[in-house]
Amino acid sequence: MAEESDRKLYLHNLFKKQLKVFGARYVVFFELWKGNRHEYTIYFATGHDKGCDLMKQAIWQAESSGSYRLSGFAGKQRTLFDASTEPLAEQLRERFGDKLTPIEDIDAFVMSDETIYHKSHLRQKTLQRLEKEGRISVNRPQGGRGFPQDKGIKVRFH
Repeated sequence: MAEESDRKLYLHNLFKKQLKVFGARYVVFFELWKGNRHEYTIYFATGHDKGCDLMKQAIWQAESSGSYRLSGFAGKQRTLFDASTEPLAEQLRERFGDKLTPIEDIDAFVMSDETIYHKSHLRQKTLQRLEKEGRISVNRPQGGRGFPQDKGIKVRFH
């Protein structure tokens, strides 16, 4: 099973690489499953991070219908869509480590094709929880709180 999964990921990544060779900056792909049967794979290629983020948001909305099950690839690992943002939290920790990182860099990463999550998953669903759990430290402009859309916030993952 792992060998089959490795081959599939290799082919997906090869196609993604070729789309990038021909001009796409971001390529997102998801597998659509009905029961235990793979129906098809959706690829979306764009030159803009906002387009990438909007496509991921649309896929998440489609997944919530319950008719199909979706999986995507975050790095080298297949991820099933579910309400937990713990896989995103792990990706953020792995990516940014314990260095103090501007929120804009974290936003850009989440909007990119390096994760199946979209920007709406980040601040309230992930960063707020991680701060409450003591898994991140947050530097905010004086008097700031929460994770508003403004700039100046820096985050350190533990």
